[in-house]
Amino acid sequence: MAKDKKTGIDRLEEEMEKQILETPKEELLEEARANGRDPAEFAARMRTFVSKAKTEAGQARRAEARARLEQERNAGTANVVRMPTPEREQERRAYKPDTMAARHGKKLSERDKKAMEEHANELFNDDAWNDDHSDKD
Repeated sequence: MAKDKKTGIDRLEEEMEKQILETPKEELLEEARANGRDPAEFAARMRTFVSKAKTEAGQARRAEARARLEQERNAGTANVVRMPTPEREQERRAYKPDTMAARHGKKLSERDKKAMEEHANELFNDDAWNDDHSDKD
């Protein structure tokens, strides 16, 4: 995971969340009673608040991730693999390679082997080279 630099506000929010989540339910309800509130109404309001906060936090994280991904795509550093779709799969299957190795995989046809052998023989044929230079020292 990337190193995230947190601001003081971020750390304060995390600490408050931690304290709220670690406080026993009974203690929170007792505090609501002490403040003259209905515990059931307080609990319902807190559940709604926490649910909304989770949703908003998730949406914010998703927006940040999308912005980071777009930035990386524009910089050319994103490592994103596109998922196959039926159209892409059809294009892949319809592709006809134009090189010998691609056509045959790792195996060469007999015709290809014969052509390669003929080329090699021509290349190493001493009579094929015009050698006007003599080695005189």
